[in-house]
Amino acid sequence: MSNLTNFYKFITERQNIFQRRFIDKQEPSWTQDEILSKYSFTLPYRELDRVSLNYICNVARPDLPFFSEQEKIDLVFSTIFYRLFNSPITYKHVSSNENQERLLISAKSFKPSTIIKSLESMSQPMLHKAYTVSSHTHGIRTHVDIVKNILKHLTTKKGLKILSQIVNASSGQEAFNHLHSIYGLGGGGFMSAQVLADLNYSSIYNFDVEQSFVVSGPGCYRGIRRIFTKEQIRSRTDVDIIRFLRNKSNEELAKNNFPFFRGRKLSLQSIEAILCEYDKYIRMKKYKNGTGQRATLRRFRQSDDRVYLDMLNSNTFLTLYMRWITFSPEGFF
Repeated sequence: MSNLTNFYKFITERQNIFQRRFIDKQEPSWTQDEILSKYSFTLPYRELDRVSLNYICNVARPDLPFFSEQEKIDLVFSTIFYRLFNSPITYKHVSSNENQERLLISAKSFKPSTIIKSLESMSQPMLHKAYTVSSHTHGIRTHVDIVKNILKHLTTKKGLKILSQIVNASSGQEAFNHLHSIYGLGGGGFMSAQVLADLNYSSIYNFDVEQSFVVSGPGCYRGIRRIFTKEQIRSRTDVDIIRFLRNKSNEELAKNNFPFFRGRKLSLQSIEAILCEYDKYIRMKKYKNGTGQRATLRRFRQSDDRVYLDMLNSNTFLTLYMRWITFSPEGFF
């Protein structure tokens, strides 16, 4: 069996677990794959991840209109905050507008000392450490670093201008360039691309970023090299390979009754993310303990499905797919 076939098999079984659990409402166990049953892997569709789905239903709100330019700016600011901490619990804790339908943190009234105090009053962990966040200022705690050395800069005149430029971008590349210029979101561009993927869930843009733009992260880089040889990769960029896999995967998976969610094809963002998960999966097979000079994989723990299903079946989430169908019908079967 080829490496590419193994990749398709992994994608299919991961999505089948979702299908059996949330669509068909089957009782566990949802897979015979020992690794997939014991460890946590994100889904091929980024928007089905619990953290992303919570963001869609409580912050992005694609079903709601924007009433002002400032509200759009606050959405970008709030999205950066949300993704840097990567925790719905933390975001809700610090949000000052919980009585509003779209939960936003105001960039203009942002007070770092108040936010830090609020964060430190939490009983739960403040950050979900799925990736490293740093402004490269050493010797201070991560949450203080994020608030004082990244978010605070966005409340200055220069920072607010960048937020406005992100709001008014006419393409994914333009929006990414402005995000990438933000202190603390630079580096290889992975965090900037993640924030852009989040903004794509709102009605801030009238184009589908996921179908036209992607940046490969470190895990994606490793995943590509699990599938292709050096000779096959030579002279091709990671983005070239992601585009190839997006097209090829949709063709091959369609032949084998892959449960495409609501008819949506796998996007460039989907392939980038699942390549990272595939690297983790192969690493587990190879090292048996999930480490192999990388962070240990998280054990699967079943969460409350009722809250998740409420968000999954909400009008808000359905509106997102309706928008995508409108702006990129080529992304659907």
